[in-house]
Amino acid sequence: MTDLPYTTADLRAEAARQHAAHTARPHCGQTYAAMLDAHIESTRTADGGMTWAEALDGRDLDTAAEEVHDLITGADNVSAWAVTLGTTSLEPQEPFATRDGDIGMYYAAAQLAIHSGLPAARRAELYRELRAAFETTVARVLRMDNGPRRDS
Repeated sequence: MTDLPYTTADLRAEAARQHAAHTARPHCGQTYAAMLDAHIESTRTADGGMTWAEALDGRDLDTAAEEVHDLITGADNVSAWAVTLGTTSLEPQEPFATRDGDIGMYYAAAQLAIHSGLPAARRAELYRELRAAFETTVARVLRMDNGPRRDS
């Protein structure tokens, strides 16, 4: 027993609270301003690349900023999960989702984290097997005759 008035769980909860506060959803104008000098990832080169402001005129940049803002505000708070990953040697893997191919509705998504100490081949196999099990389960539970459509 410790003499401290807090637990490890308290530390994690505080870290998650602060992480969420530091990654709070920005106002759309802040998103626009942050994009002006940022490089577009697909154009990145060793010496920089094209910025959003260089690539788009004002109206098109407004639209892109609104879309980025919608992506930010559409995300749920994952701060507690991020803090847990930071304390466990788990590394997030590519997320995946299933959706109905006919109507495009998403039904479920998963984000896996796998221990960084596992050999790459074992991590890849575990990821593949868990993803397949996830997709099979979603299709079975939701009675999707043709199975779910994969999205990464």
